[in-house]
Amino acid sequence: MPRTLSRNWFAATVVRPPLVIMLILGTGLSGGCSNGEVQAADSDSAADTGTPFVIEPERRHLLTCSDADWQTLVDKILPSLAPQRLGPSGCLHAMRLLGTDLHATADDDSRDVEPTKLLDMFFHAERARAAFRVPLIFPSRYGIRYRRANPLYPVAGKMRESHQGQVFASLAEMGVPLDSPIRLKGTVYRVEDVLADAVAGFDFRGEIEWKCIAAMHYLADRGSWRNRYGEIFRFDDVADELIGRDISRASCGGTHLFHAINLLVRVDADRSVLSSAARDRARRHLEIHTRLALASQRSDGSWPHTWWRGQPDAAVTESDPEQIGSVLVTGHLAESLLYLPRDLSVEDDVLRRAGLWLLGRLREATPAECKAQLCPLTHAACVVRQLR
Repeated sequence: MPRTLSRNWFAATVVRPPLVIMLILGTGLSGGCSNGEVQAADSDSAADTGTPFVIEPERRHLLTCSDADWQTLVDKILPSLAPQRLGPSGCLHAMRLLGTDLHATADDDSRDVEPTKLLDMFFHAERARAAFRVPLIFPSRYGIRYRRANPLYPVAGKMRESHQGQVFASLAEMGVPLDSPIRLKGTVYRVEDVLADAVAGFDFRGEIEWKCIAAMHYLADRGSWRNRYGEIFRFDDVADELIGRDISRASCGGTHLFHAINLLVRVDADRSVLSSAARDRARRHLEIHTRLALASQRSDGSWPHTWWRGQPDAAVTESDPEQIGSVLVTGHLAESLLYLPRDLSVEDDVLRRAGLWLLGRLREATPAECKAQLCPLTHAACVVRQLR
C-alpha cells in the first residue's frame, strides 16, 4: 500500500484524473531500461504505488553534541516556523532538517494561522496563499506547478523557489507519493499532476540539477520519458548532461551538481537505470570529484568555494566575508559526502573535521545571521545531525 500524508484536506468537490497516467499512455513513456533496451517495470515496483525511490544519508557518530546542545542550536536556527517568515524555500529547508511533521506557527504580524503541518502548505493552494501572501501553486496546460525561480515569474523577496524545480525535487527526496492530493480552486489534483507538468517541460536549459533529481526519484522505474516537443530523454542523457556541465559556473559552488551525480549513481546501483557505458562515466566522474573534494579540504575542516580545483585555500577568519560562502559549500558538500555509495565513502576524519568546523559556525551564528543565511545553516545542521 502507498504511504499517505495527513488527509484532513482530502475531500473536494472535483477530483481531477491523474494527468501523468494520460501523459504516459499518450506519449509512450516506457519501462525501465537495461543496456539500452526498454523493459516493463515490475508490477510491485515503487512506480505502481506512486512512492518515489528515496535515498537516505549515512549516519556516523563522530561529534559530541548533547540533546540539550542540539535543541539550543535548532531553536537558534529556527526560532519561528511561521511560513511568511520562512518562505517556501525556508519551509523546505526546515523539513529537511527536522522532518515533515513540523507544524506552522503564527507569523511575525501575529496573525492567526490554522494549525497545520508545513508540508500541507505545498498541497493546499488557498492555505499556501494565506500563509505566504502570494500564490504558490498554479494550473498549467499539462498539470500543475509551483511558483518557479525564474525571471519570467517575478516575485519580491523569498516567496518562491531558490532554484528552479526545488519544490518538486524536495518533495521527491522527502518520499511524497504521487497519489498525494493537492487542492487548487475546488479541484483535487495530485502530485502526479506536478510530475506530468515537469515531464512535459523537461529539457536541459538553465539549472537542471533539481529537475533531474526529481526524475531520479519518480521515474527510476521508467526507461525514458517524452516532453511536449516529442524529445525523448533517458537517464543516460541525464548522466551525460550532468557530467558535461561546467562545475565552476554551477550554483552553490557546484555542490548541487556533485550531489545530483552522486544520487544518480546511487539510484543506478539499485535500479540499473544507466547503460554500462554511462554507468562507468558517471562513477568515474563521481570518483574524480570526490578525490578533488578530499584534496581541497582545508586544515580546519572547511572547503573553499573552488573545492573542485583540488587545492585548499587559506582558512577564513571569523570576520572574513568569505566565511558564509565556506559555510554554504562545506555544509552542502559534507552532506553530499554522506550520500556516497558505500565503496566510495570517505574516512571518518574528513567528516569529523568538517562537522566540528560547521558545529563551531552554528554556535557562533547570531540571530541576524540565522535569519539571513537559513539555507547554508540548515545544511550545516543536517551534517551535525548525521554525525552526532
